[in-house]
Amino acid sequence: MDREATTYRINELQDKVVAKHARRIGKAIEKAWTDVAEELPTYARPDLPLDHVRQVRTALEELYRDITRQTAAAMVGQFKSGFAWLETKDDMSDFYERLYEEYLNIYGLSSIAQISEATRRQITGAIERGLTEGLSLPEIADDLRARAPDIGEVRAMIIARTETHSASMYASTESAKRSTVPLVKEWVSVEDGRVRDFGEGDGVVDAFSHRAMNGVQVPLDDPFTVPMSNGLQEKMMFPGDPAGSAGNVINCRCSQVYEAADEDEVEDDVVQAPKPLTPERQTFQYNTREAPAANYAALEAFFETAGIADEVLVRSIPAAALSKVSLQFLEVKERFGLDPMYGLGTASRFKNKLRLSSAGNALAAVYPVTHRASGRKAIFHLPSTFGQPKRYNDLLYSTQHAQTRAKYRDKQNSYVQQHGTTNEEVYDRALIMDERGDLYGWTVDANAKTTDDMIRSTIYHEFGHVVHLSNTAVPQMGIDLDNVLASARPRQNGWGALVSEYGTSGTRADDRHRDKEYIAETFALYMAGEEQHYRIHPEILAVYQRYDKASSVKSFRLQRVNRMQTKAIEPLQDPNDGVQLIQTVLNTPENERGKVIKALLAAYTDVDKPLIEAWLYEALALEVVDTI
Repeated sequence: MDREATTYRINELQDKVVAKHARRIGKAIEKAWTDVAEELPTYARPDLPLDHVRQVRTALEELYRDITRQTAAAMVGQFKSGFAWLETKDDMSDFYERLYEEYLNIYGLSSIAQISEATRRQITGAIERGLTEGLSLPEIADDLRARAPDIGEVRAMIIARTETHSASMYASTESAKRSTVPLVKEWVSVEDGRVRDFGEGDGVVDAFSHRAMNGVQVPLDDPFTVPMSNGLQEKMMFPGDPAGSAGNVINCRCSQVYEAADEDEVEDDVVQAPKPLTPERQTFQYNTREAPAANYAALEAFFETAGIADEVLVRSIPAAALSKVSLQFLEVKERFGLDPMYGLGTASRFKNKLRLSSAGNALAAVYPVTHRASGRKAIFHLPSTFGQPKRYNDLLYSTQHAQTRAKYRDKQNSYVQQHGTTNEEVYDRALIMDERGDLYGWTVDANAKTTDDMIRSTIYHEFGHVVHLSNTAVPQMGIDLDNVLASARPRQNGWGALVSEYGTSGTRADDRHRDKEYIAETFALYMAGEEQHYRIHPEILAVYQRYDKASSVKSFRLQRVNRMQTKAIEPLQDPNDGVQLIQTVLNTPENERGKVIKALLAAYTDVDKPLIEAWLYEALALEVVDTI
């Protein structure tokens, strides 16, 4: 079997079906927008046109029927002896129709409903934004008409590609199952730089590795096991299986081919799926790999579709700068499972909600607002000067100036001297900062080497306020942070000296304000990478790691730690074995654990200590209930 030729034919077939049907899907979506625009001046809250769902269903039913029939016909042609039972053209036609109906009922109808509901949400959101901005109904209607063609075209291509691929692979798999010739199925990935992998191709570590799946064979009735970068696995019956995660399915270009095998040899001949990653290679990757184009239609579609915010009013923000940071918004949302924020854009666009006279001169800001349904949500403000080169170049020059660095080094030394006698840990870590060249400045972007570094740090800082104060999805995270602030008082006990002047003193002589900025600054450090985690108070760090889906603390090594019965302390066989480290502490009577932790930490270098401490705090905080 020529795998390359077979895969080429499959992809070519899918491309032709996408080109044939995408336009009709796009026209259905575009018509929904324009029809609502026509009714808007008369009905302030018009619903989707009555025929919209019918139009989408008709377009997708034709796509499903087309691709399932063509894929099944290709399988029949390839394995003729296995389909000898299809004796007439009517037999074949009935067979193809059954495959189409199966896919429609199992997967297609659900997709049609989701696509229609997404259209409804997008149109409703556009109307609500217009009303919030104070636009008249005719003005909102004009905006809907203007945006309709671009939105229809962009969404149609994504929908057509994803649905075509999934339906094609389903028809291929189910056809193979009906063959009287025993077959095994084989995953074939496109071996180029764009294929999902763990960094082997383009250096980007994706959430799933389809490169690792290339050549993997399994029996027809068994699922493929796709390795994930977090050490786990996801089972899929075929590439593009709608039951898989979005990051495993959307824009997937993989194919599936088959080899004939004797019934007795099917189980023996399969190639085993790759093993999961080791913890050292675990890296989180957001589902969407590519930033949107630097135009407002693409940006609005990206932020709305990704669920970043309910209202996206970004047309006064430089598109190129916003496109550059778009994946950071998505990264934080997915790593911490955040709900959509109330809004994203310049604060003035939300003036009816915020009642602000001015958003000031901030590089960015987060404003909490009360949402009747879900409590406190956030409006993420970016100014119209966001990303402006001159402004950021001036700031970068200022932070790197020798006088600026000397000024804040003196401030840090003052804090360390004030608390160092009572908090040796702060003193020791301040020495590490000095040795490594990690700078204490007005904010944590003192280490920035470029203006892009500064902008990223700013975005992460503001998201620190979101996860702390406006986290409607996981409110317990904010509660946990507040509990640490109240009990450990890290900023007041010298830990601010490891972060920044803004995180220590803020801009107001108010402890609540200063604590909020301390959290935001430590969150920016946390998102900067593990090499900066030693600067964060261990209990604050443990909270971040507890709720971060990408945290290395949640490795499968720690999942092996079960509840332990108290018994005598056993010496460590390997001081780098985190599992045994935690077990040793948990096996210790509670009143002795503090001493044991201190003794165990002596086996680690100063650089390693923060992560080891985080493991210990995590274990003790959760009391290792079944698993971590």
